[in-house]
Amino acid sequence: NPIQENILKDSRGISVGAKVRYAVGILTNVNTQDDFNLDFTNIELKDDEITNKKTLKVNVINEDFFMESVKLSLEVYDKNGNKIGEIFTDKSRVFPGYCKNYTIDVSEIPSGEYMCVLVAESRDEFVGTNISLTLN
Repeated sequence: NPIQENILKDSRGISVGAKVRYAVGILTNVNTQDDFNLDFTNIELKDDEITNKKTLKVNVINEDFFMESVKLSLEVYDKNGNKIGEIFTDKSRVFPGYCKNYTIDVSEIPSGEYMCVLVAESRDEFVGTNISLTLN
């Protein structure tokens, strides 16, 4: 049933009816959460045509039954194993059964070949992968 119903009429006999209904969505934690099940589905280096920056595009899939708040970090190492830097993304939600696209700006890293550790973190649990990164 509508919460609010309005009918507007003018002098020519034209009327417009409007019914307002409300819906409430609830996210709950009914059961205990198991270990998370996140995975990287696609990782590729792109030249952003709008900003002229090099970016790493990362797809993360949530194959669990619960929503996860995921934050990515990219640790960058040179060929001698020295840490060049670490780049973080903002934390954002990844819903069950869906992918989330993340963009990591790597344009500040000098040209060269690097070994990187890409880590996804949620609920103080981590999943990661090693990647090679060549910047020209």
